[in-house]
Amino acid sequence: MERTERTNRMILPRGWQRTATIILGWIAVVQGWMPSKGVVTGPAPTSLLSSWTCVGIHRHMDETVPHRVQVGDMPLVLWRDPGTDTWLSTVNVCKHMGSRLDLGKITDQGRIKCPYHGLEFGAEDQFGQVMVHEGKLFWSHDPTEPAPPRIPFYHHKDYVTSHLELDMDASLTDCAYNSMDVHHPEFVHRMGFGSSVPPTNLRHYRYTDRDHQLHRVGLSFDYQSNAFMQMLNRNHDVTHNFHMYLYPSFTWSRVSFQTNHLIVALNLCPLAPDKTRWYVTLCHNYYTSSLGKEMMKILALTIMNQDHSQMHLQAAEGPIKHAVTFRRVLDKEDSVWWVREMMKQYQYPDVNVCEQVLRHHYRDRAER
Repeated sequence: MERTERTNRMILPRGWQRTATIILGWIAVVQGWMPSKGVVTGPAPTSLLSSWTCVGIHRHMDETVPHRVQVGDMPLVLWRDPGTDTWLSTVNVCKHMGSRLDLGKITDQGRIKCPYHGLEFGAEDQFGQVMVHEGKLFWSHDPTEPAPPRIPFYHHKDYVTSHLELDMDASLTDCAYNSMDVHHPEFVHRMGFGSSVPPTNLRHYRYTDRDHQLHRVGLSFDYQSNAFMQMLNRNHDVTHNFHMYLYPSFTWSRVSFQTNHLIVALNLCPLAPDKTRWYVTLCHNYYTSSLGKEMMKILALTIMNQDHSQMHLQAAEGPIKHAVTFRRVLDKEDSVWWVREMMKQYQYPDVNVCEQVLRHHYRDRAER
């Protein structure tokens, strides 16, 4: 089916399924997210550098050494000041003669010492902010929100959590589309949870902010489990599912049967125009033993390696890809189309964007 134009329309929940009611009700009460009413315009023009981007798993970060990270083409170095028990960040380029600072050392005073000439940098050289949140480190140059988005039930006493990370050979945009696509599991995950039975009871949800700008989308559906997944799901053949994507770099999904719930959250960090790191958080209230947690991690890795194979096949970002994609669409792809609407605002933080941000930062510092 050819598609050349799409009207903005908002689907409000009608006769919600039991699971959608529970999940969306929890979201509305705890997070303050409500389905939008009124006029809907485009997505909020939040720069990736102004949002909270995950840059590491906390327990994997040695707190005695500096760490080299990047958000797009922005080179950063992170380190922990033991005196204040806070994480600091600055550009991973010495202000003297350009040495990488991640190869330096952290002094007893919590400063980072350049390995070239011994210059030290501290809180006065801070570029951006670092926050430890739900077992991960997040960075933002100039955050528009006080904290990164929360994962449902992450701190609930009946749930266990674990973290993974994988690099995908695809753009952040492709990864965002993939997170809200209900059609690919039959083909990409046929050796995992994929089923040839199409999902049923699909509902699509748009969420807007106070300015009626689209900033997240949701999707609920029921899914027929294959024989392997039925065995893992204790002989339940249907799961109830909810997916949510929050612009620009966070998405989570929930798979439920009876009172058992698995939440898989992805924080996306672009490393290059066509490479994105997935920081994965698993949160579940079944298979909670040490062995069960490892089994769930192996299952998640297996499924995400299947995603990796497909992401590797994605065409490179560029004018040709943009001219061709979404000339054909499948039925019931509203959520993916809405993600596309939001991603029109997204710009990969390339060297030109990063240079402008840095020059503006240093100009502001000089004027103070």
